[in-house]
Amino acid sequence: MTDKDSFDLVKDSSEPDKINDYIVKVGKNPAKDNLSNLLYLWNHSPKELLDDILMNLIWALGEYGERFSLSKPIIKDIINYYFTSDRWIREEILIALVKISSNNDLPDDVQKILEYSLQDDYPSIHINSLILTSSLKELTPELERGLIKSFATREEKILKRAEKTWRHFLQTEEEIFHLFDRNQNYRYLNKQALRNLLIISFPSLSQLESFRSLVEHSNWEANPKKMITEEIDTLENIMLNTRK
Repeated sequence: MTDKDSFDLVKDSSEPDKINDYIVKVGKNPAKDNLSNLLYLWNHSPKELLDDILMNLIWALGEYGERFSLSKPIIKDIINYYFTSDRWIREEILIALVKISSNNDLPDDVQKILEYSLQDDYPSIHINSLILTSSLKELTPELERGLIKSFATREEKILKRAEKTWRHFLQTEEEIFHLFDRNQNYRYLNKQALRNLLIISFPSLSQLESFRSLVEHSNWEANPKKMITEEIDTLENIMLNTRK
């Protein structure tokens, strides 16, 4: 049976199991001719039916978006579902958008998702949010704060992914200082986040000292500035002791 025959059998079906089987079949082997069939299901399924096939449909559109161009309205529709969906579909949306971003420019609407998802308590959602953040050309002020707050965790998988995203946007002491300085982002650092960020950002004493100098000459508020310099002192002592 051809893919066209398979689609003709489910095109006007009201049975979600049959439609889901078709979506999974064509999602596993993306062919451009089948994209229009998926879009038909997306645009023409009654709401109750769409709810039953939504997760597989988002997954399949992610597979297709990784290989083919998707229209901006479809990508925006996927993004909009994030705000009314449960955690399982939210996660599938993030995974799909990561794939779609490799072959399509994402609309600015994706930043609104990330403002929320970077604060999500579910590690897998948080991690996929960090991956998706790396596809952006630049960070909004809200996403800068979200990225900083991602380091206020002891969850190793989140920290590893957050480090990759951090390094994607920031390499030098000056860039890191300016991010903290911009919009008073330094105020969003707690001790856990600060320690993690200092460790990954400044592997050498010279880099740490350069950053310290920038902090000391800043006009930051006294209390957070004191906390930051004290944490720099602590890390510096640890680095010196490991040399002995």
